[in-house]
Amino acid sequence: MRKTFSTTERQQLIETVNSGKSISSAAKEFAKTMNRSEGTLMTKMYELKKKLGLAPVRNKKVRKPRVVTTPTVAVQKPADIVTMNFKPSRTEVHSDHVRLYF
Repeated sequence: MRKTFSTTERQQLIETVNSGKSISSAAKEFAKTMNRSEGTLMTKMYELKKKLGLAPVRNKKVRKPRVVTTPTVAVQKPADIVTMNFKPSRTEVHSDHVRLYF
């Protein structure tokens, strides 16, 4: 179960944040006296620093929607169909195909 900070503990943390001391070194000292982990104290101090307005404001990155452009492909018209306007000299009709000789 999570243990809440008492008003005196909270006031001590606020004073150290306002003093400008290093949060990591102060967390090590308070970890021994308050019987809490360093990580818990560091996160609490960073939260207090944010609430008091001492932390730099970070702007969230705004993701722009990715615009997908379809490439325009020039459609080429097929070449003119080859027309044969001459007559074959010989034509052979087989059962499965036809042969034309020119």
